[in-house]
Amino acid sequence: MEKVVDHFLYSLELHENNAIIVYSPTLTDQIPASHAASAFAVFQRGLHQLEIIRLCALWDKAELDNECIPTVIRLINDPAVIDALVEETRAHHANIQPALLNPLPDAATAPRALRRMRPGSGRAASCGANGI
Repeated sequence: MEKVVDHFLYSLELHENNAIIVYSPTLTDQIPASHAASAFAVFQRGLHQLEIIRLCALWDKAELDNECIPTVIRLINDPAVIDALVEETRAHHANIQPALLNPLPDAATAPRALRRMRPGSGRAASCGANGI
């Protein structure tokens, strides 16, 4: 699973770099019309093709030796595995206190929002036994 996440993050980074290298004039405006311009065009196409290849690899056929999203789905497509992942995630976050990440314009709403975030109250309680 960790390798699939790494591949996904690499694909995101590649996409964001390509947004600058391929789709924006930021770099092309700095390259004069010369042999360097031709080399840069090849570089752009290569990075764009690599992004497409990496994206396709993430959706490769589900096989045990393939590090791709369909393989992860196949491996965790079992209620017992899902329950184990829920418990592992819950245990990881058990001692973390909820916090408001965005300041509220009305400070009086903060205590109510925090109460709703606590386990056993509000949405957490209404999600059922496994929290899903």
